[in-house]
Amino acid sequence: MYSYGQSVNFTGHSLDKNDVNWSEKIRNHEWTWSHVARLRILRDIAEFTYGTKI
Repeated sequence: MYSYGQSVNFTGHSLDKNDVNWSEKIRNHEWTWSHVARLRILRDIAEFTYGTKI
């Protein structure tokens, strides 16, 4: 699928094998999605508790 030395692109951020900060980019990506999931859970709790849609 990918040849040796080729970069991979996730949502506009390329992850090159020679990029020093590649682990930081991955960590930030995971942090973002974990917070999106948390916000969705909080929204669902509010809907369940108060019976309203936000």
